[in-house]
Amino acid sequence: MPEENSDKTIPVKVAVRIRPLLHKEISEACQECISVTPGEPQVIMGTNKAFTYDYVFGKSSSQKELYTDVVTPLLDGFFKGYNATVLAYGQTGSGKTHSMGTSFTVCTSDDEDSQGVIPRLIQDLFRHIEQDKCEYSLKVSFLEIHNEEIHDLLNPSSTDERITIRESCEGGIKIAGLMEKKVDSVQDMVQCLELGSASRVTGATAMNSRSSRSHAIYTIIMEQRGKGIDSDVRKAKFHLVDLAGSERVKKTNAQGERFKEGVNINKGLLCLGNVISALSDEQRNPSTHVPYRDSKLTRLLQDSLGGNSNTLMLACVSPADSNYEETLNTLRYADRARHIKNKPIINRDPQLAEIMRLRQQIEMLQALQGGQLINGSLTSDNDTGGVNTEEMKDRIKELETENTKLSRELHNFVDQNTHLQEKVLLLELTKEKMVKTFEEIRQRTGETAFPDATDERDDEQEDDEGDMTMAQLQSKLAELERTMLTAPDNESILQNESHDAETMDTSDSPASPLNSTYDSQHALRQAELGRQVQELSKALSLKQELANKIMQNEGTMNSKMIKQYEDTVRELETEISKLEEEKAKLATALATAKTAVHSDSDGKAKSRIKELEAKIVELKKKQAEQQKLRRLKEQSDSKITLLNSEIQNMKSTKVKLMRQMREESERFRKLK
Repeated sequence: MPEENSDKTIPVKVAVRIRPLLHKEISEACQECISVTPGEPQVIMGTNKAFTYDYVFGKSSSQKELYTDVVTPLLDGFFKGYNATVLAYGQTGSGKTHSMGTSFTVCTSDDEDSQGVIPRLIQDLFRHIEQDKCEYSLKVSFLEIHNEEIHDLLNPSSTDERITIRESCEGGIKIAGLMEKKVDSVQDMVQCLELGSASRVTGATAMNSRSSRSHAIYTIIMEQRGKGIDSDVRKAKFHLVDLAGSERVKKTNAQGERFKEGVNINKGLLCLGNVISALSDEQRNPSTHVPYRDSKLTRLLQDSLGGNSNTLMLACVSPADSNYEETLNTLRYADRARHIKNKPIINRDPQLAEIMRLRQQIEMLQALQGGQLINGSLTSDNDTGGVNTEEMKDRIKELETENTKLSRELHNFVDQNTHLQEKVLLLELTKEKMVKTFEEIRQRTGETAFPDATDERDDEQEDDEGDMTMAQLQSKLAELERTMLTAPDNESILQNESHDAETMDTSDSPASPLNSTYDSQHALRQAELGRQVQELSKALSLKQELANKIMQNEGTMNSKMIKQYEDTVRELETEISKLEEEKAKLATALATAKTAVHSDSDGKAKSRIKELEAKIVELKKKQAEQQKLRRLKEQSDSKITLLNSEIQNMKSTKVKLMRQMREESERFRKLK
């Protein structure tokens, strides 16, 4: 485990676990093709292929031994604020799900020896929390990747289209739309595990009667906050990954849907192998491309492989000689993974860390000041004569001045930030109003500048409507000019902020330690509210950007374009109806002609019917395309409406936070 302030990289740890031979393999007279070197973390394939890893567990190893040796160190780092990942890899039927405990249920909880990594980790996690003095907040998420689609296993009824992979502001990976459920006990967390496991896709193959057909990732998100005044906040994630096993069609006899699943499983594992190969190349240039984006699996594991995480790869293998090639490939992958370098860091809020630094500096000065006073009084009482009292008084005054200055700087920084946030909010509202007005004017001018050529209007009607439109546009422009005149400009904002700062800095009277502490607490409270406003602003910006992109992709489909679309659909329906009517008449005529003497008109009628059928098919195809466009437009409108609703809610929350900051600042000034 790295030190707290270390910038060193650490390798991915690799453990190999060999399961015993199955009854089926024994009945087929399979022999063991892999052995463990006694006393060494080394395995030997056949007679001459040796591989060395960080940990090796033979066929007689227990679940408890596996957990204690390889997962417990990761849990210790998790409580320090480091991200952690356990990644189970191997062919189908090699014991990955058994080792991870992904299929754990309350019914099997009595058999403690068979419990895998996840249930043991859950119990240890809450045991540690009960003994610790920090405050903890826990959430869990559970997802699967099935046929390259992400499914939320804790919310199976959710729309999978809303689950997307994005990069956070800090450069990490986050999953938008995935449920993170708050848990408070072992029972809550186990219930989430059971719910997700029940929803996971499984199926029977020739090699495994209950084969996992998807990659599953169970994530524990922990936020810990110390109870002391100088404590910080740490937030870390523990990913527990149970990969679907690689498989060969000739062995699994997969067909239909199982065959399609197997293809997608192997595709994802191939992309994972390419990422491992790229990261394990010791001659690799730091700027060399790593193909994380080739699959959703590698995208989600980007932090775990070569990123901010303490990672363990658990390679599960079969000892049967019938699986020799698959076992050898797994060992080679695991060997390459040992060369991957990660750079885990303690996950702290950077703004809160800076505030903590300032607060500690203030408290240190206050403590130093108190110590000098005590020493001064003792020296005076004992009359040692060895200390210059005047120098000590000057030092005390110097410390008081510096302490007051630091407290004032912290308060001014937070207060100015609050004012700027208010100004930015006003400017954003003004900008939105101006953009909305411009858009209305643009649409009105677009409609009046390009009238439909098919419209037939007399001159008097056109003049009346033109005058009405011009009057409306002039009214809109006047309103826009008033908005621009009343909107504060950037220069005035800066002048006001400079004046505010000067006003705040004019008070140079030394503050008492009690007032200084109160100032610090108020500034820290305001800084926390400011941080919440900034996070909300970032999320709001992302929502607005997404809404704008959807609207741009949708295009400028105004009311006139919609009317033209509806007219086109009606014309297509009319034309199809006419053609079908003509076709029916020709078919009737042709049937009647069969009873009469054959003539050239029969051939012409048949030819005409074929032409009509071809035209009808073509027109129906166009009609279907138009209807598809209409449905896409409706879906897009619905998504925009939902986004706008969320944006308005976030804006309301932001306004409430700003109002709270302003009210607290006003109360603070009155008390001062």
